[in-house]
Parts: sequence; structure tokens; C-alpha cells
Amino acid sequence: MKQIKHTRFITLIMLLMSTMVFSQNNEAAMQFLVVNCSVEGATIKIDGKPSEACGTGTFQKLLTCGTHQYTIEAPMYYALSGTVEIKASEKSYLTPDLKSAFAAISLNGDGDIYVNDERKAAGSWNGRLMPGQYKVEVRKASHRSSVRSIEVKAGENQTIPLQAPAPMYGSLNVSANVENAAILIDGVKQKETTPDIIKNVLIGKREIEIQASDNQFYKQEIEVTEGKILFIDAQFSKKAPPHPAEPEMIAVQGGTFRMGCSTPGSDCFKNERPAHDVTLSSFSIGKYEVTQAQWKLIMGTTIEQRIGESYFQDDNHPMHYVSWKDAQEFISRLNAATGKQYRLPTEAEWEYAARGGNKSQNYKYSGSHNISDVAWFKDNSERHTHPIGTKLPNELGIYDMSGNVSEWCSDWYGAYSSSPQQDPIGPSSGSVHVLRGGDGLSAAVDYRVLARTSGGNRLSGFRLAHPQ
Repeated sequence: MKQIKHTRFITLIMLLMSTMVFSQNNEAAMQFLVVNCSVEGATIKIDGKPSEACGTGTFQKLLTCGTHQYTIEAPMYYALSGTVEIKASEKSYLTPDLKSAFAAISLNGDGDIYVNDERKAAGSWNGRLMPGQYKVEVRKASHRSSVRSIEVKAGENQTIPLQAPAPMYGSLNVSANVENAAILIDGVKQKETTPDIIKNVLIGKREIEIQASDNQFYKQEIEVTEGKILFIDAQFSKKAPPHPAEPEMIAVQGGTFRMGCSTPGSDCFKNERPAHDVTLSSFSIGKYEVTQAQWKLIMGTTIEQRIGESYFQDDNHPMHYVSWKDAQEFISRLNAATGKQYRLPTEAEWEYAARGGNKSQNYKYSGSHNISDVAWFKDNSERHTHPIGTKLPNELGIYDMSGNVSEWCSDWYGAYSSSPQQDPIGPSSGSVHVLRGGDGLSAAVDYRVLARTSGGNRLSGFRLAHPQ
């Protein structure tokens, strides 16, 4: 009985040793296959098993020792098949040399490049094509496409110049009721002027603009057809000549400025504070104060007739002895005569223009720190008006905004607010209107660009403003 048990024990020990030897032999019978592939998108199939990615870079696979079948494939390359021997003693290396099944093509043309109706690029394209016949096309708006056929062979490198698309033209017969008006097509000025025929205009949708010398313009969207003449007749409104009473205007570009007095001192008064930011839209303002001649043309009266005595009467002097309501009556009649929209400047517009607008040099008076350079005032006026424009202008080319006569603004007189404002028009009501600029009877402080008065006197006049 003991003998049987002993025999079974020896058999079990031998079985365990056999298993260990088999395990050691099994591990020794495997080794790595290393594949170095330089083709993007390559895959490897070993012994018919599912493919695994192997490019680009180094691919390793643990295989049993012995001979194995492999197939390496990549898009646009011929497949490579073979056998590899795996040895236990060292790794096995495989560096496949895949042969290209494509041609490297370089296409160059003036336009969008298409291959078999598929857009590739604009101007030039470098790419790969499989062997075969291809239709290559260069397309360009308003041009007839350039088309050619190419044959591609595997392994070739070809640079293929492509013929430029041919332009397709129509013509324009342009006339207008204004001679020598400029003609622009898609914003490009043409050498021709009205009336004329413009040849070689590319077909398709175009924008034509015709500009007359008096700043009138005609604009139209057109469709140019190959081989056809399109007739265009621009009709401009005939502008009446300016009314002799209309003032010469200065365009003032809008902007933001600090209105009122920012610096405390003897030159600053309570009604000039608080200083505040004002943003204005663009507008136009009279280069000069309204003259006695302009007043007479519109209103039919002279100063002498208005006040019953001879007083500083001269056509080129500024009109004065004018109330705020008188100025509004003048403006109403002038607008009726011209069809325009003249008005008094707002107080903010007046100060912005007097300061020089966006060209301001921050002068104390309108155009200078020296009052005598720019103003007729108490010390040099001899207590009467002087011809307009005889002192220096300010930065914008505007005359007499300091001195000569004080000027009405459209605003009611009222206290300033510290809040920022956009195109302010002043208080909604009041008892008197704002005067600006000082007159020939005023003290020097009244000629400052920020000085404010109200009420009016015999040397009160005005200048005009107009929307741009």
C-alpha cells in the first residue's frame, strides 16, 4: 500500500517538471518582428490575420519562432508580400520598400483648378493621381474655361502648365444729360467719359457709377452679356444756380470735445461750468456772419429802414440789430427760396466750430491767443462793425467767431449739465436765447470761445448752419 502511494507521488512530481519545461520552451520560442515603414497609412497583415497599422514609424509584433507570411499595403502604393523568419536568438527586422502606384502632378493655371470636375486649388496644385486619363480645367469668373486632357502613369513626376481662361466681353454704350461725366465700373474709373462706348467689359453682374462735376452721381447694377451692347442713359437733375443770398459754408467733421471751462480762474464764470463731454455729428457752418447784403436780398430791408436812422450801413458788414426771431424769419425765407435746410447752429456746434473742431489748437479766442489777430473788439472796433473776413480765420477757416457782432444760437439759455451729451439742443424752454462770440462793445472775456451771454443788443447778428 505504501509502495503505491510512493509511485503516485513520483508521477505527480514528473508531471509538474514536464509542465515547467514546456512553459520555459514556449517562452523561448517567441521573438519580436520590427517593421520600419515610411509610408503614411500603411497596414500589415501577418499569416492572414486582421491588418494592423504600421506606418509611419516603428511597428513591433511578438511572434512565435518560425516562418510567417506578411502583406503590407498602403493607399496609392502597390502591395508588398513575402515571408519573414523569426528566430529566438534576436529580433527580426523588416524595412519594406513600397512602390508607388501614383504619379506626382503639379498643375499651374490662372484661376481655379479642377480635375475631373473636382476643385483642387486656386492658381496651383501639387498632388497625386492614380494612373489613367484625366480632364483638367481652369475656371475663372467671366472667362471661358481652359480644358485639356492628361494621361497619368505610375511613378511619374509631371509639371503641367495650363492655358489661361479666355475673357468674355460685352460693351457699354453710356450716355447722360451731362457731358464729360466720369464713368466707374466696379469702382474703377474708366478713361472714357460721357457720352462714349466702353468696349471689353467683362461679362456678368457689374456696378456702373456715373459722376457729374457738381457731385451728383448715378449708380446702377447691370448685367453684361458676351458680344452684346448694353445701353445706359444717366439722367441728372438740373441744379438751379445758388441763390445770391446763400452763404459760403465750411464743412465741420463731427467729433467729441470738452465743452465749457475746465480750468478754474478769473477767466472762467459760473455759467461756463461744469465742463462736460459733447459728441457732435458732422455739420456745416457759415464761413462768415450773415451780411447786410444777404439780409437785404431775402428780407428786402436795410438797417436804416429797420431802425429809422443811418447806422453802420454797408453791404459787406455783418447784419446786426437782429433779434432771435428776426434770424428765424430770415432762415425761413431763405429755405423757401433755396429748398434747403439752413438753421442757426446749436450752442455746442458753435463752440466746437469756434474751437477749431478736430483741428483745434486750444486757443483762448477763435483762432489765436492774441485777440487783436482774430477779432474786432472794444479796444479796436471804434464801437461799430467792420467788413467780414478782415481778421485772421480760425483752424477751420472760419472768420469773426470772436468779435464784430455777437451771434445767436438756436438754444434757450440755461445751466450746463456735467453728463456727457450727444448732439445737444439745449433746454426745452426758457426766457432768452444764447448769444456767443462777443461784439465790438464787449470786454475781452466775452470773446473767449467758451464765453456765454444772452439777451441781445444792437450789435447782435448771426451765422448759419446746415446739416451735412
